[in-house]
Amino acid sequence: MNLLKFYSQQNLLLKQCTKTWVTCHNKAFLNVSRHSVLPLRSGGGYGIYFQIRPMTRFPYRHHENMNGEKLLRSLPGYKHLLFEAPEEDGMENCERAQVSQGSASKYQSTTGDGKRWRDSVNTFIETAYSCQDELPITHPKIQEVIENVLADLKWCSDDELCQVLYHVRYFLPCPSSKDPAFMKVWSRIDEECLLRHPTWSLDFCFVVADLWYGISLARFSQFHWTLIKKLFRKVNKLSKEHFVRFMFCLNLNREMPDNSNPYDLEYSLYKLVDQLSAEEVVVIAMAFFKTQTHIRDPQLMKALMHTVMKTSDSLDSISVAAVAKLTRFCTDTKSAEDVWQFQEKFIPEIPKLSIAACTHLALSGTNSLSPNQELIQRVVDRLEENMEEARLKELERISLAMTMYNADCDKLCNMIADELQKPERADEIRKYGRCLPAILHFLSIRNILHSDLISMCLSKEFRDTYYGRGKEIFQREILCLDVVADLEIPTYNGNRLGEKSFNLIMKKNMMRLKSPTSIKVSLYQKCVFGVTDTVQLVMRDKSLCHSCGILPHHHTVAIVVCTNSEGHFVKVPQHLTEIEAYKIKKISKNDTNLTYHAIVIMGRNSYLFKSRELTGQSQLQIRQTQKLGYRTHMVHYQDWDSLRDEEQRKSYINNILKNCSE
Repeated sequence: MNLLKFYSQQNLLLKQCTKTWVTCHNKAFLNVSRHSVLPLRSGGGYGIYFQIRPMTRFPYRHHENMNGEKLLRSLPGYKHLLFEAPEEDGMENCERAQVSQGSASKYQSTTGDGKRWRDSVNTFIETAYSCQDELPITHPKIQEVIENVLADLKWCSDDELCQVLYHVRYFLPCPSSKDPAFMKVWSRIDEECLLRHPTWSLDFCFVVADLWYGISLARFSQFHWTLIKKLFRKVNKLSKEHFVRFMFCLNLNREMPDNSNPYDLEYSLYKLVDQLSAEEVVVIAMAFFKTQTHIRDPQLMKALMHTVMKTSDSLDSISVAAVAKLTRFCTDTKSAEDVWQFQEKFIPEIPKLSIAACTHLALSGTNSLSPNQELIQRVVDRLEENMEEARLKELERISLAMTMYNADCDKLCNMIADELQKPERADEIRKYGRCLPAILHFLSIRNILHSDLISMCLSKEFRDTYYGRGKEIFQREILCLDVVADLEIPTYNGNRLGEKSFNLIMKKNMMRLKSPTSIKVSLYQKCVFGVTDTVQLVMRDKSLCHSCGILPHHHTVAIVVCTNSEGHFVKVPQHLTEIEAYKIKKISKNDTNLTYHAIVIMGRNSYLFKSRELTGQSQLQIRQTQKLGYRTHMVHYQDWDSLRDEEQRKSYINNILKNCSE
């Protein structure tokens, strides 16, 4: 079937899924930069009085948006969709901003003090220049000016409305977009934009949307949100330029409209993918990742990666990071070889890319379990040479990648452990505390353990500060550190989780097996049911084996069998079978005459792609199971999946049980 036709049919059948979005508090207008205000040259775009150049100063979190805007401005097809910026002439050539007397001359309204409405706009613009970084727009000293221009907005032409919106950025930033006084100002402008937008062309709507982005209020503007919802309903009819510009708006809002069908985006992208440049792919990647919308077609994802790979030597670090994040988010083992090629293409660029881009490239293969060992090693070497440049988040990312892939990284792991204890990192750790337990957990995979830092993470004060109460599902790394302290540090005497906290976090993070008769059962759980049934069939006595999660937070099932001193199978002791599912299955110290065996059923995600090598996390699980006193025997997913009949499966299990009795 033609793939385009398939998309069209699936689009009609797909049910809308409810999503829960995790949003963070965004303080608008903090450190917002100023655009240079320049006299308009003849033939300019929509801004008929003044035009602006892109922002040059932004908080770190806005760098990706700035880069996306820069990429769009560099493409000729998007000039008319952004508030156009001429070459920089400098503000010294502009003594005073003045609204053209010939503009919207049909309006003859006056303000309350007898001046024509143009005077209130002129006064507002002049006030904006005089208040640069000195007074907020909500200051009582200029309140009359603000109230006059807001009252006269309905008389302004569309271009004058844009000028008012543009000049908001010249006032001292307010601490929050939700400040009541500030909200009164921008919401009135937003209301006017919303009222007029049905009469505007789509191009002009995008120009106004760019102005809302310029003052960091795109996420809060009702006009901007209405534009997104309107375009989503007809996204299949958008041209390539309009689609990419729409995706940039979607990226700014960071969420999908209610009752929207994410498949519409994928379908529209499929129709346009052959026409896209690498810069356009970067903008699209930002939108999919920021809204947490998956691209489910491996071929479409492959096409996007190949478009970027063609210009790998010319892409900047922020663009590479954006595509690498989408690659990780939207790929699995089906795309493993494509991801490997994507990583391979960027190996020569590692020396010139930023640390952030390098770590995102290293992470891009984690979901597909396809490590490009040369790229990982290059990134590890880069971090070893530039440790002081890496943020705490970069240390977390590279720790995950290199421990998952079993890279040669002991030197870097020890360097990271030392870096965490430096006084220079104290403020960063205090600000981004959640990174610390994650890094310590990844380092523990390589048996690098720091009792003092682990104790700090396990303290109640730390957990309450960085996680809050009732957030047990987000504390998996905390749980892992507690298990490490219990099983792998014999001399540990620091903080531990209380029994109640431990049980709550474990319950939130453990795997729960469904009934074998359930409609939706994962491939791994089907494997678990098959192995369990075969073991019981071979042993002929269900009391001789017990299926459970020895370490429940590892999401892996093991079948426990016991042998006596003569190697004969005996019943699994009752004290172990009665342990609750959410607790660690510790062996009683009184059972010195029994040997406990754990037949661990390893799933597909326990191995690196096309390999029998366990991931770092799976190696940690086996090591900790052995520290509990179990002898481990593994059922490999690939082996079990290749067995086609019952006799082959019995023979496979018999071989494992034979090893147990020896």
